[in-house]
Amino acid sequence: MPFSRIAVSAILVTAVAIWIAVQALPVLSPEWAHPLWTIVPETLSVPGQQAVSINPDNTLEGLMRLLTYAGVFWLALQLGRDRGTGEEIVKVIGWAITAYALYGLILWAWGAEKILWYDKQAYLGDLTSTFVNRNSFATYVGMGCVILLVLLMRWITIEFADRQTMPWSKRMVHLVGNSREFLLYALPLLVVFCALLLTHSRAGFGSTLVAMVLAFALWQTRQHRGFVTGMIGLAALIIVTGYWIAVGGDALLARFADVDAATEARMNVYLATLRAIGDYPWVGSGYGTFQDIFPMYRDESISAIGVWDKTHNTYLEVILGLGIPAAIALFLAVLWLVGMCAVGAFNRRRGRHMPLIGFTVSVLVGLHAMVDFSLQMAGVAMTYAALLGVGVAQSWSTRNDAA
Repeated sequence: MPFSRIAVSAILVTAVAIWIAVQALPVLSPEWAHPLWTIVPETLSVPGQQAVSINPDNTLEGLMRLLTYAGVFWLALQLGRDRGTGEEIVKVIGWAITAYALYGLILWAWGAEKILWYDKQAYLGDLTSTFVNRNSFATYVGMGCVILLVLLMRWITIEFADRQTMPWSKRMVHLVGNSREFLLYALPLLVVFCALLLTHSRAGFGSTLVAMVLAFALWQTRQHRGFVTGMIGLAALIIVTGYWIAVGGDALLARFADVDAATEARMNVYLATLRAIGDYPWVGSGYGTFQDIFPMYRDESISAIGVWDKTHNTYLEVILGLGIPAAIALFLAVLWLVGMCAVGAFNRRRGRHMPLIGFTVSVLVGLHAMVDFSLQMAGVAMTYAALLGVGVAQSWSTRNDAA
């Protein structure tokens, strides 16, 4: 795997990791330290330290998580460079998500409000499987929807590649004759999509639908003679999805109708977070310290009921923790990799489904991160890191490895 391909992202992530370590250690001048590190020692008459982070322990934990996700990406990048191995990784992830979705559907049908053997304390009536938060699980099964849709489209394309001159009826007969392989992707897609609807997550469903439509459209742009048929299929997908929601998605539709009331609290939290960013624009409050810094900015516009330990906007939370320069570096590192997947999705011939998955899954988690914190959950982040690694690994032909 030529390191030069990801050098820009690697350098940026390394710089961010070093800065996070610096935030947690008392190595900078007192002028850079958080003001509380001077107030607390004076008040309690105890020795203090001088750290940028308001909570160095949480910052070091955040660094550990970031490096873990980077490690998963690196392993997937190396293993996924072999096309066969990359395909196996993607398929296994898709079927694993299906297994979690099927488990959640069984619990939901049974009426068991449990997470494994524990009683659920929140999101009663919503399908969460082994996740606590319905929105995080929606992002997780959303990735499964994208994976299985792309794999299904690829299988259909391969099966019909040598049958372009056949009448449509004979193509369908051939499809039925190979139904076992067709169902290998179609049935899991049905399972994960049903689970997605029953999470009742507005942002999770909307982000997934955008990613699925984008994946379908991008795949069809390279099918030439099948483009018109593909667009008809896309229209059918949207119509069927809309009908499905109208028939069985009453709770989801009700939550969409209540979007204004639910959004007001988050908007106030965003405004408070922006005020905090304004106080620490360059050095941040410490990576992973939102729950420590936010109480100082929580005002009467935010209900006193409940604990806000996440911003519900990953971008704002990262900017607050890292400071604007380091946050931009981290965002650019990921965007560079996503851009490589986008280029591969357009340019590759063999194996283009893998960078297409990497790109469209990035759109999904990127959109959802604007209104929630799913990408900050380890189960979602590690799965996404693996898919992005395989997508980047297959973004160019092996013939160009010498470049």
